[in-house]
Amino acid sequence: MEDKPQKLNPKSKIPNPKIQSANSKSTSLAGRLSTIEMREQGGTLLIRVRVQPKASADAIVGARAGALKIRVAAAPENGRANRAAIEFLAGSLGLRKSDITIVSGGHSRDKLFSIRGLKRDELLHRLESL
Repeated sequence: MEDKPQKLNPKSKIPNPKIQSANSKSTSLAGRLSTIEMREQGGTLLIRVRVQPKASADAIVGARAGALKIRVAAAPENGRANRAAIEFLAGSLGLRKSDITIVSGGHSRDKLFSIRGLKRDELLHRLESL
């Protein structure tokens, strides 16, 4: 007698990898934010940020390789993406644009931002609440 292939029951308890990855992303975001490289220096907070220009919308993605990753819709022409990144971060963190400056990496995706008026713990708390 031949073995017939068995059909999988759609209501079976087989985990869906797409659902698992979405759940693991949301629960581990807070843990990953603590891996962002930042240091306090002279009353300001220095933080590594990776900026992805020409995105469909401005968004905070999370932490990648020790940096806060954000997306901005602006193109990287004539400093538009840099200005958009500063405006987006200021709005997201409840700060003025003048409180955030780019210290290094003006022509790179990997930048070092200086943020006045926030301590490390307060920044992490604000990022987690977004």
